[in-house]
Amino acid sequence: MLADEAVLATGVFQSEPSATEAAIVGDPRYVANPWNLAALDRLAGSRQLLLIGSSLSMVDVVASMEARGFKGSYRVVSRRGQIVEPRRNTEAWRDFLAGRPLPKTTRALLALVKAERRAIEAAGLDWQGLPLTIRPWILALWQGATDEERLKFARHLRAFWDVTAHRAAPPSFERVALAQSQGRWAGGAGRVLALHPRAGGIVAEIRWRDSGAVERLRFDGVVNCRGHQEHDWRRIADPFVQSLLENGIVRPHATGFGIDATHDGQVISGNGRTHGNLFAIGHPLRGVAWESSSIGEQLAQAMALAGLLVGASPRLRALA
Repeated sequence: MLADEAVLATGVFQSEPSATEAAIVGDPRYVANPWNLAALDRLAGSRQLLLIGSSLSMVDVVASMEARGFKGSYRVVSRRGQIVEPRRNTEAWRDFLAGRPLPKTTRALLALVKAERRAIEAAGLDWQGLPLTIRPWILALWQGATDEERLKFARHLRAFWDVTAHRAAPPSFERVALAQSQGRWAGGAGRVLALHPRAGGIVAEIRWRDSGAVERLRFDGVVNCRGHQEHDWRRIADPFVQSLLENGIVRPHATGFGIDATHDGQVISGNGRTHGNLFAIGHPLRGVAWESSSIGEQLAQAMALAGLLVGASPRLRALA
């Protein structure tokens, strides 16, 4: 098939199993994909489940298991022990980024946000108004930063941003809250060191962050709730992605997130030139526009790209 123009809208790729998961990859009690309905069905009669990860995927799994009539308990482990909260209806906080030069470093941005968080607390208001204020500035902040600062954000603040900006839908979180109230849900900060298949279950070795102690615990099933978004195209096994890279049609973004492209979504080839007729949208542009994996930002990108493809005014062409 020949086309005048093409758009890479590949969506999410699942991460390859880690070394920790290698021993149980084929075990029916291990769920690598938390949206695999048949795999979750197999665990419905379990007594104890280990959920690795504490953000939105964890909420989805708990809601799905509760809908299946699961009566057992959940043990949730994540690196920092931060639990996503339900989305609440609140007004956006004052626009503290307007009318001033935007911070260029992760440290400067964090200092501003902390100051506003303290002001919100002093005013007795809901902190969830803060991400509503920051969200419209994300693109400008990201594209105004160097790759070094973007990587600092990804290393040190990404986990905090994820549980702050991406809150849970209230109906789904109600299932988590119910399990918590019944004493069937417990979470903690730790790292899963190993997972071993055993007769009747899976044994997890977990190092707890607060004490440093390593504990061996047995579970009837384990669900990987870490999100399964592999953004580094160099680690994606999909043959189409590999072909694009090998033939120099695309090149990885300098941050390791997605592929390189201009701000209006024109894909940059391996030799550093734009194709002129190849574009990208959504997940491949994570390095170009950080929140490109979110629905609102993808909609704005789609509208801007549609305008570009039909020859709209250049002022509409910047990714939003």
